[in-house]
Amino acid sequence: MQNRTCVIVMLVTLALLTDAGYIEAADDAADPIDWEEVSYDLVWVPYVDASSDLWELWQAKALHATANHIANHCRSDEVDPETGAPRTMNHWHFEKDFGDDDFPTVAEANRYWDWRFGIVSYNPRKTTRVSNATTLYNCHSWAFNQQADGGQYTYWCSQPSIAYADDFVKRDSIYDVEAGDLLRYKNGQGGIEHTSIVNMVYAPGQHPSLLEWKFEYSGVYHDAPPPGHYFDQPYNTCLDPSKTIASQTGTWDPALIPSKEVWRDD
Repeated sequence: MQNRTCVIVMLVTLALLTDAGYIEAADDAADPIDWEEVSYDLVWVPYVDASSDLWELWQAKALHATANHIANHCRSDEVDPETGAPRTMNHWHFEKDFGDDDFPTVAEANRYWDWRFGIVSYNPRKTTRVSNATTLYNCHSWAFNQQADGGQYTYWCSQPSIAYADDFVKRDSIYDVEAGDLLRYKNGQGGIEHTSIVNMVYAPGQHPSLLEWKFEYSGVYHDAPPPGHYFDQPYNTCLDPSKTIASQTGTWDPALIPSKEVWRDD
């Protein structure tokens, strides 16, 4: 049971965070979205049930879209070579956020992600949560909202490469890093899996001394990597759904995603 549920969560993460293509995509031109009229997906959202202290998965309505929901909110400066029109950015909208009716509470969502990132006594890194969990945007769109010159991303950005190409420039060396730079994390196949922000550095040409990030449905977290950890973020391994959160200590994996790049606002 534990392995099956962990796989489900990872598959959802891959579907929402990568630049992969999709067989079908909805058009979210209506504002607000009429959830009775659109074709939506059911996506598993993790939380910890307040009454049992067990982690659960909630089915949330999510709309995958390739067109504009609000005028120009997902336009790109890049032009589609076939149509000559600006490219649109594949993205996701969720029907509800934590705390809405018939949805997990903010505290239940925070409980899950606090365990994942170590707001617990046995965490050697002592991460700190600075905002609450939300479904409104993911790590990429949150980071772009903080650092990019363009408009606000009010959705999950599932094609972060387009936004990177529009607003940021890759540094030649990962050690050419300054406060305010983005760390782009890629998997072994080249897919962009995560984005975080460098909040502070130890010294010019050295690694970050404070990282800031949001991951999937989490809130925003701060972490101070010690010398030797460089650009990694702490992450706890899969929870056992048959045991309470309070009874589990987990196993730390500081290398959340192996390949890192530094990008700076252009």
